[in-house]
Amino acid sequence: YSTRDGKTIHEAKGYGMTLRDYFAGQFLIGMASRESYDPGQASPTQRAALAYIEADAMLAERERGK
Repeated sequence: YSTRDGKTIHEAKGYGMTLRDYFAGQFLIGMASRESYDPGQASPTQRAALAYIEADAMLAERERGK
């Protein structure tokens, strides 16, 4: 997978869930668990896109910490 600027930050090998997928899923769980969460504010496609933007940021920060 690549970030928007084209720098590869995570590559999936094989099948299953990647760390990027895991981070995105955890972000969606957190978003949905907020008391103020209103699913009508964004479409499912918009929420999924945001989750992967956040996941990419987490992976980039993880790489900076190495």
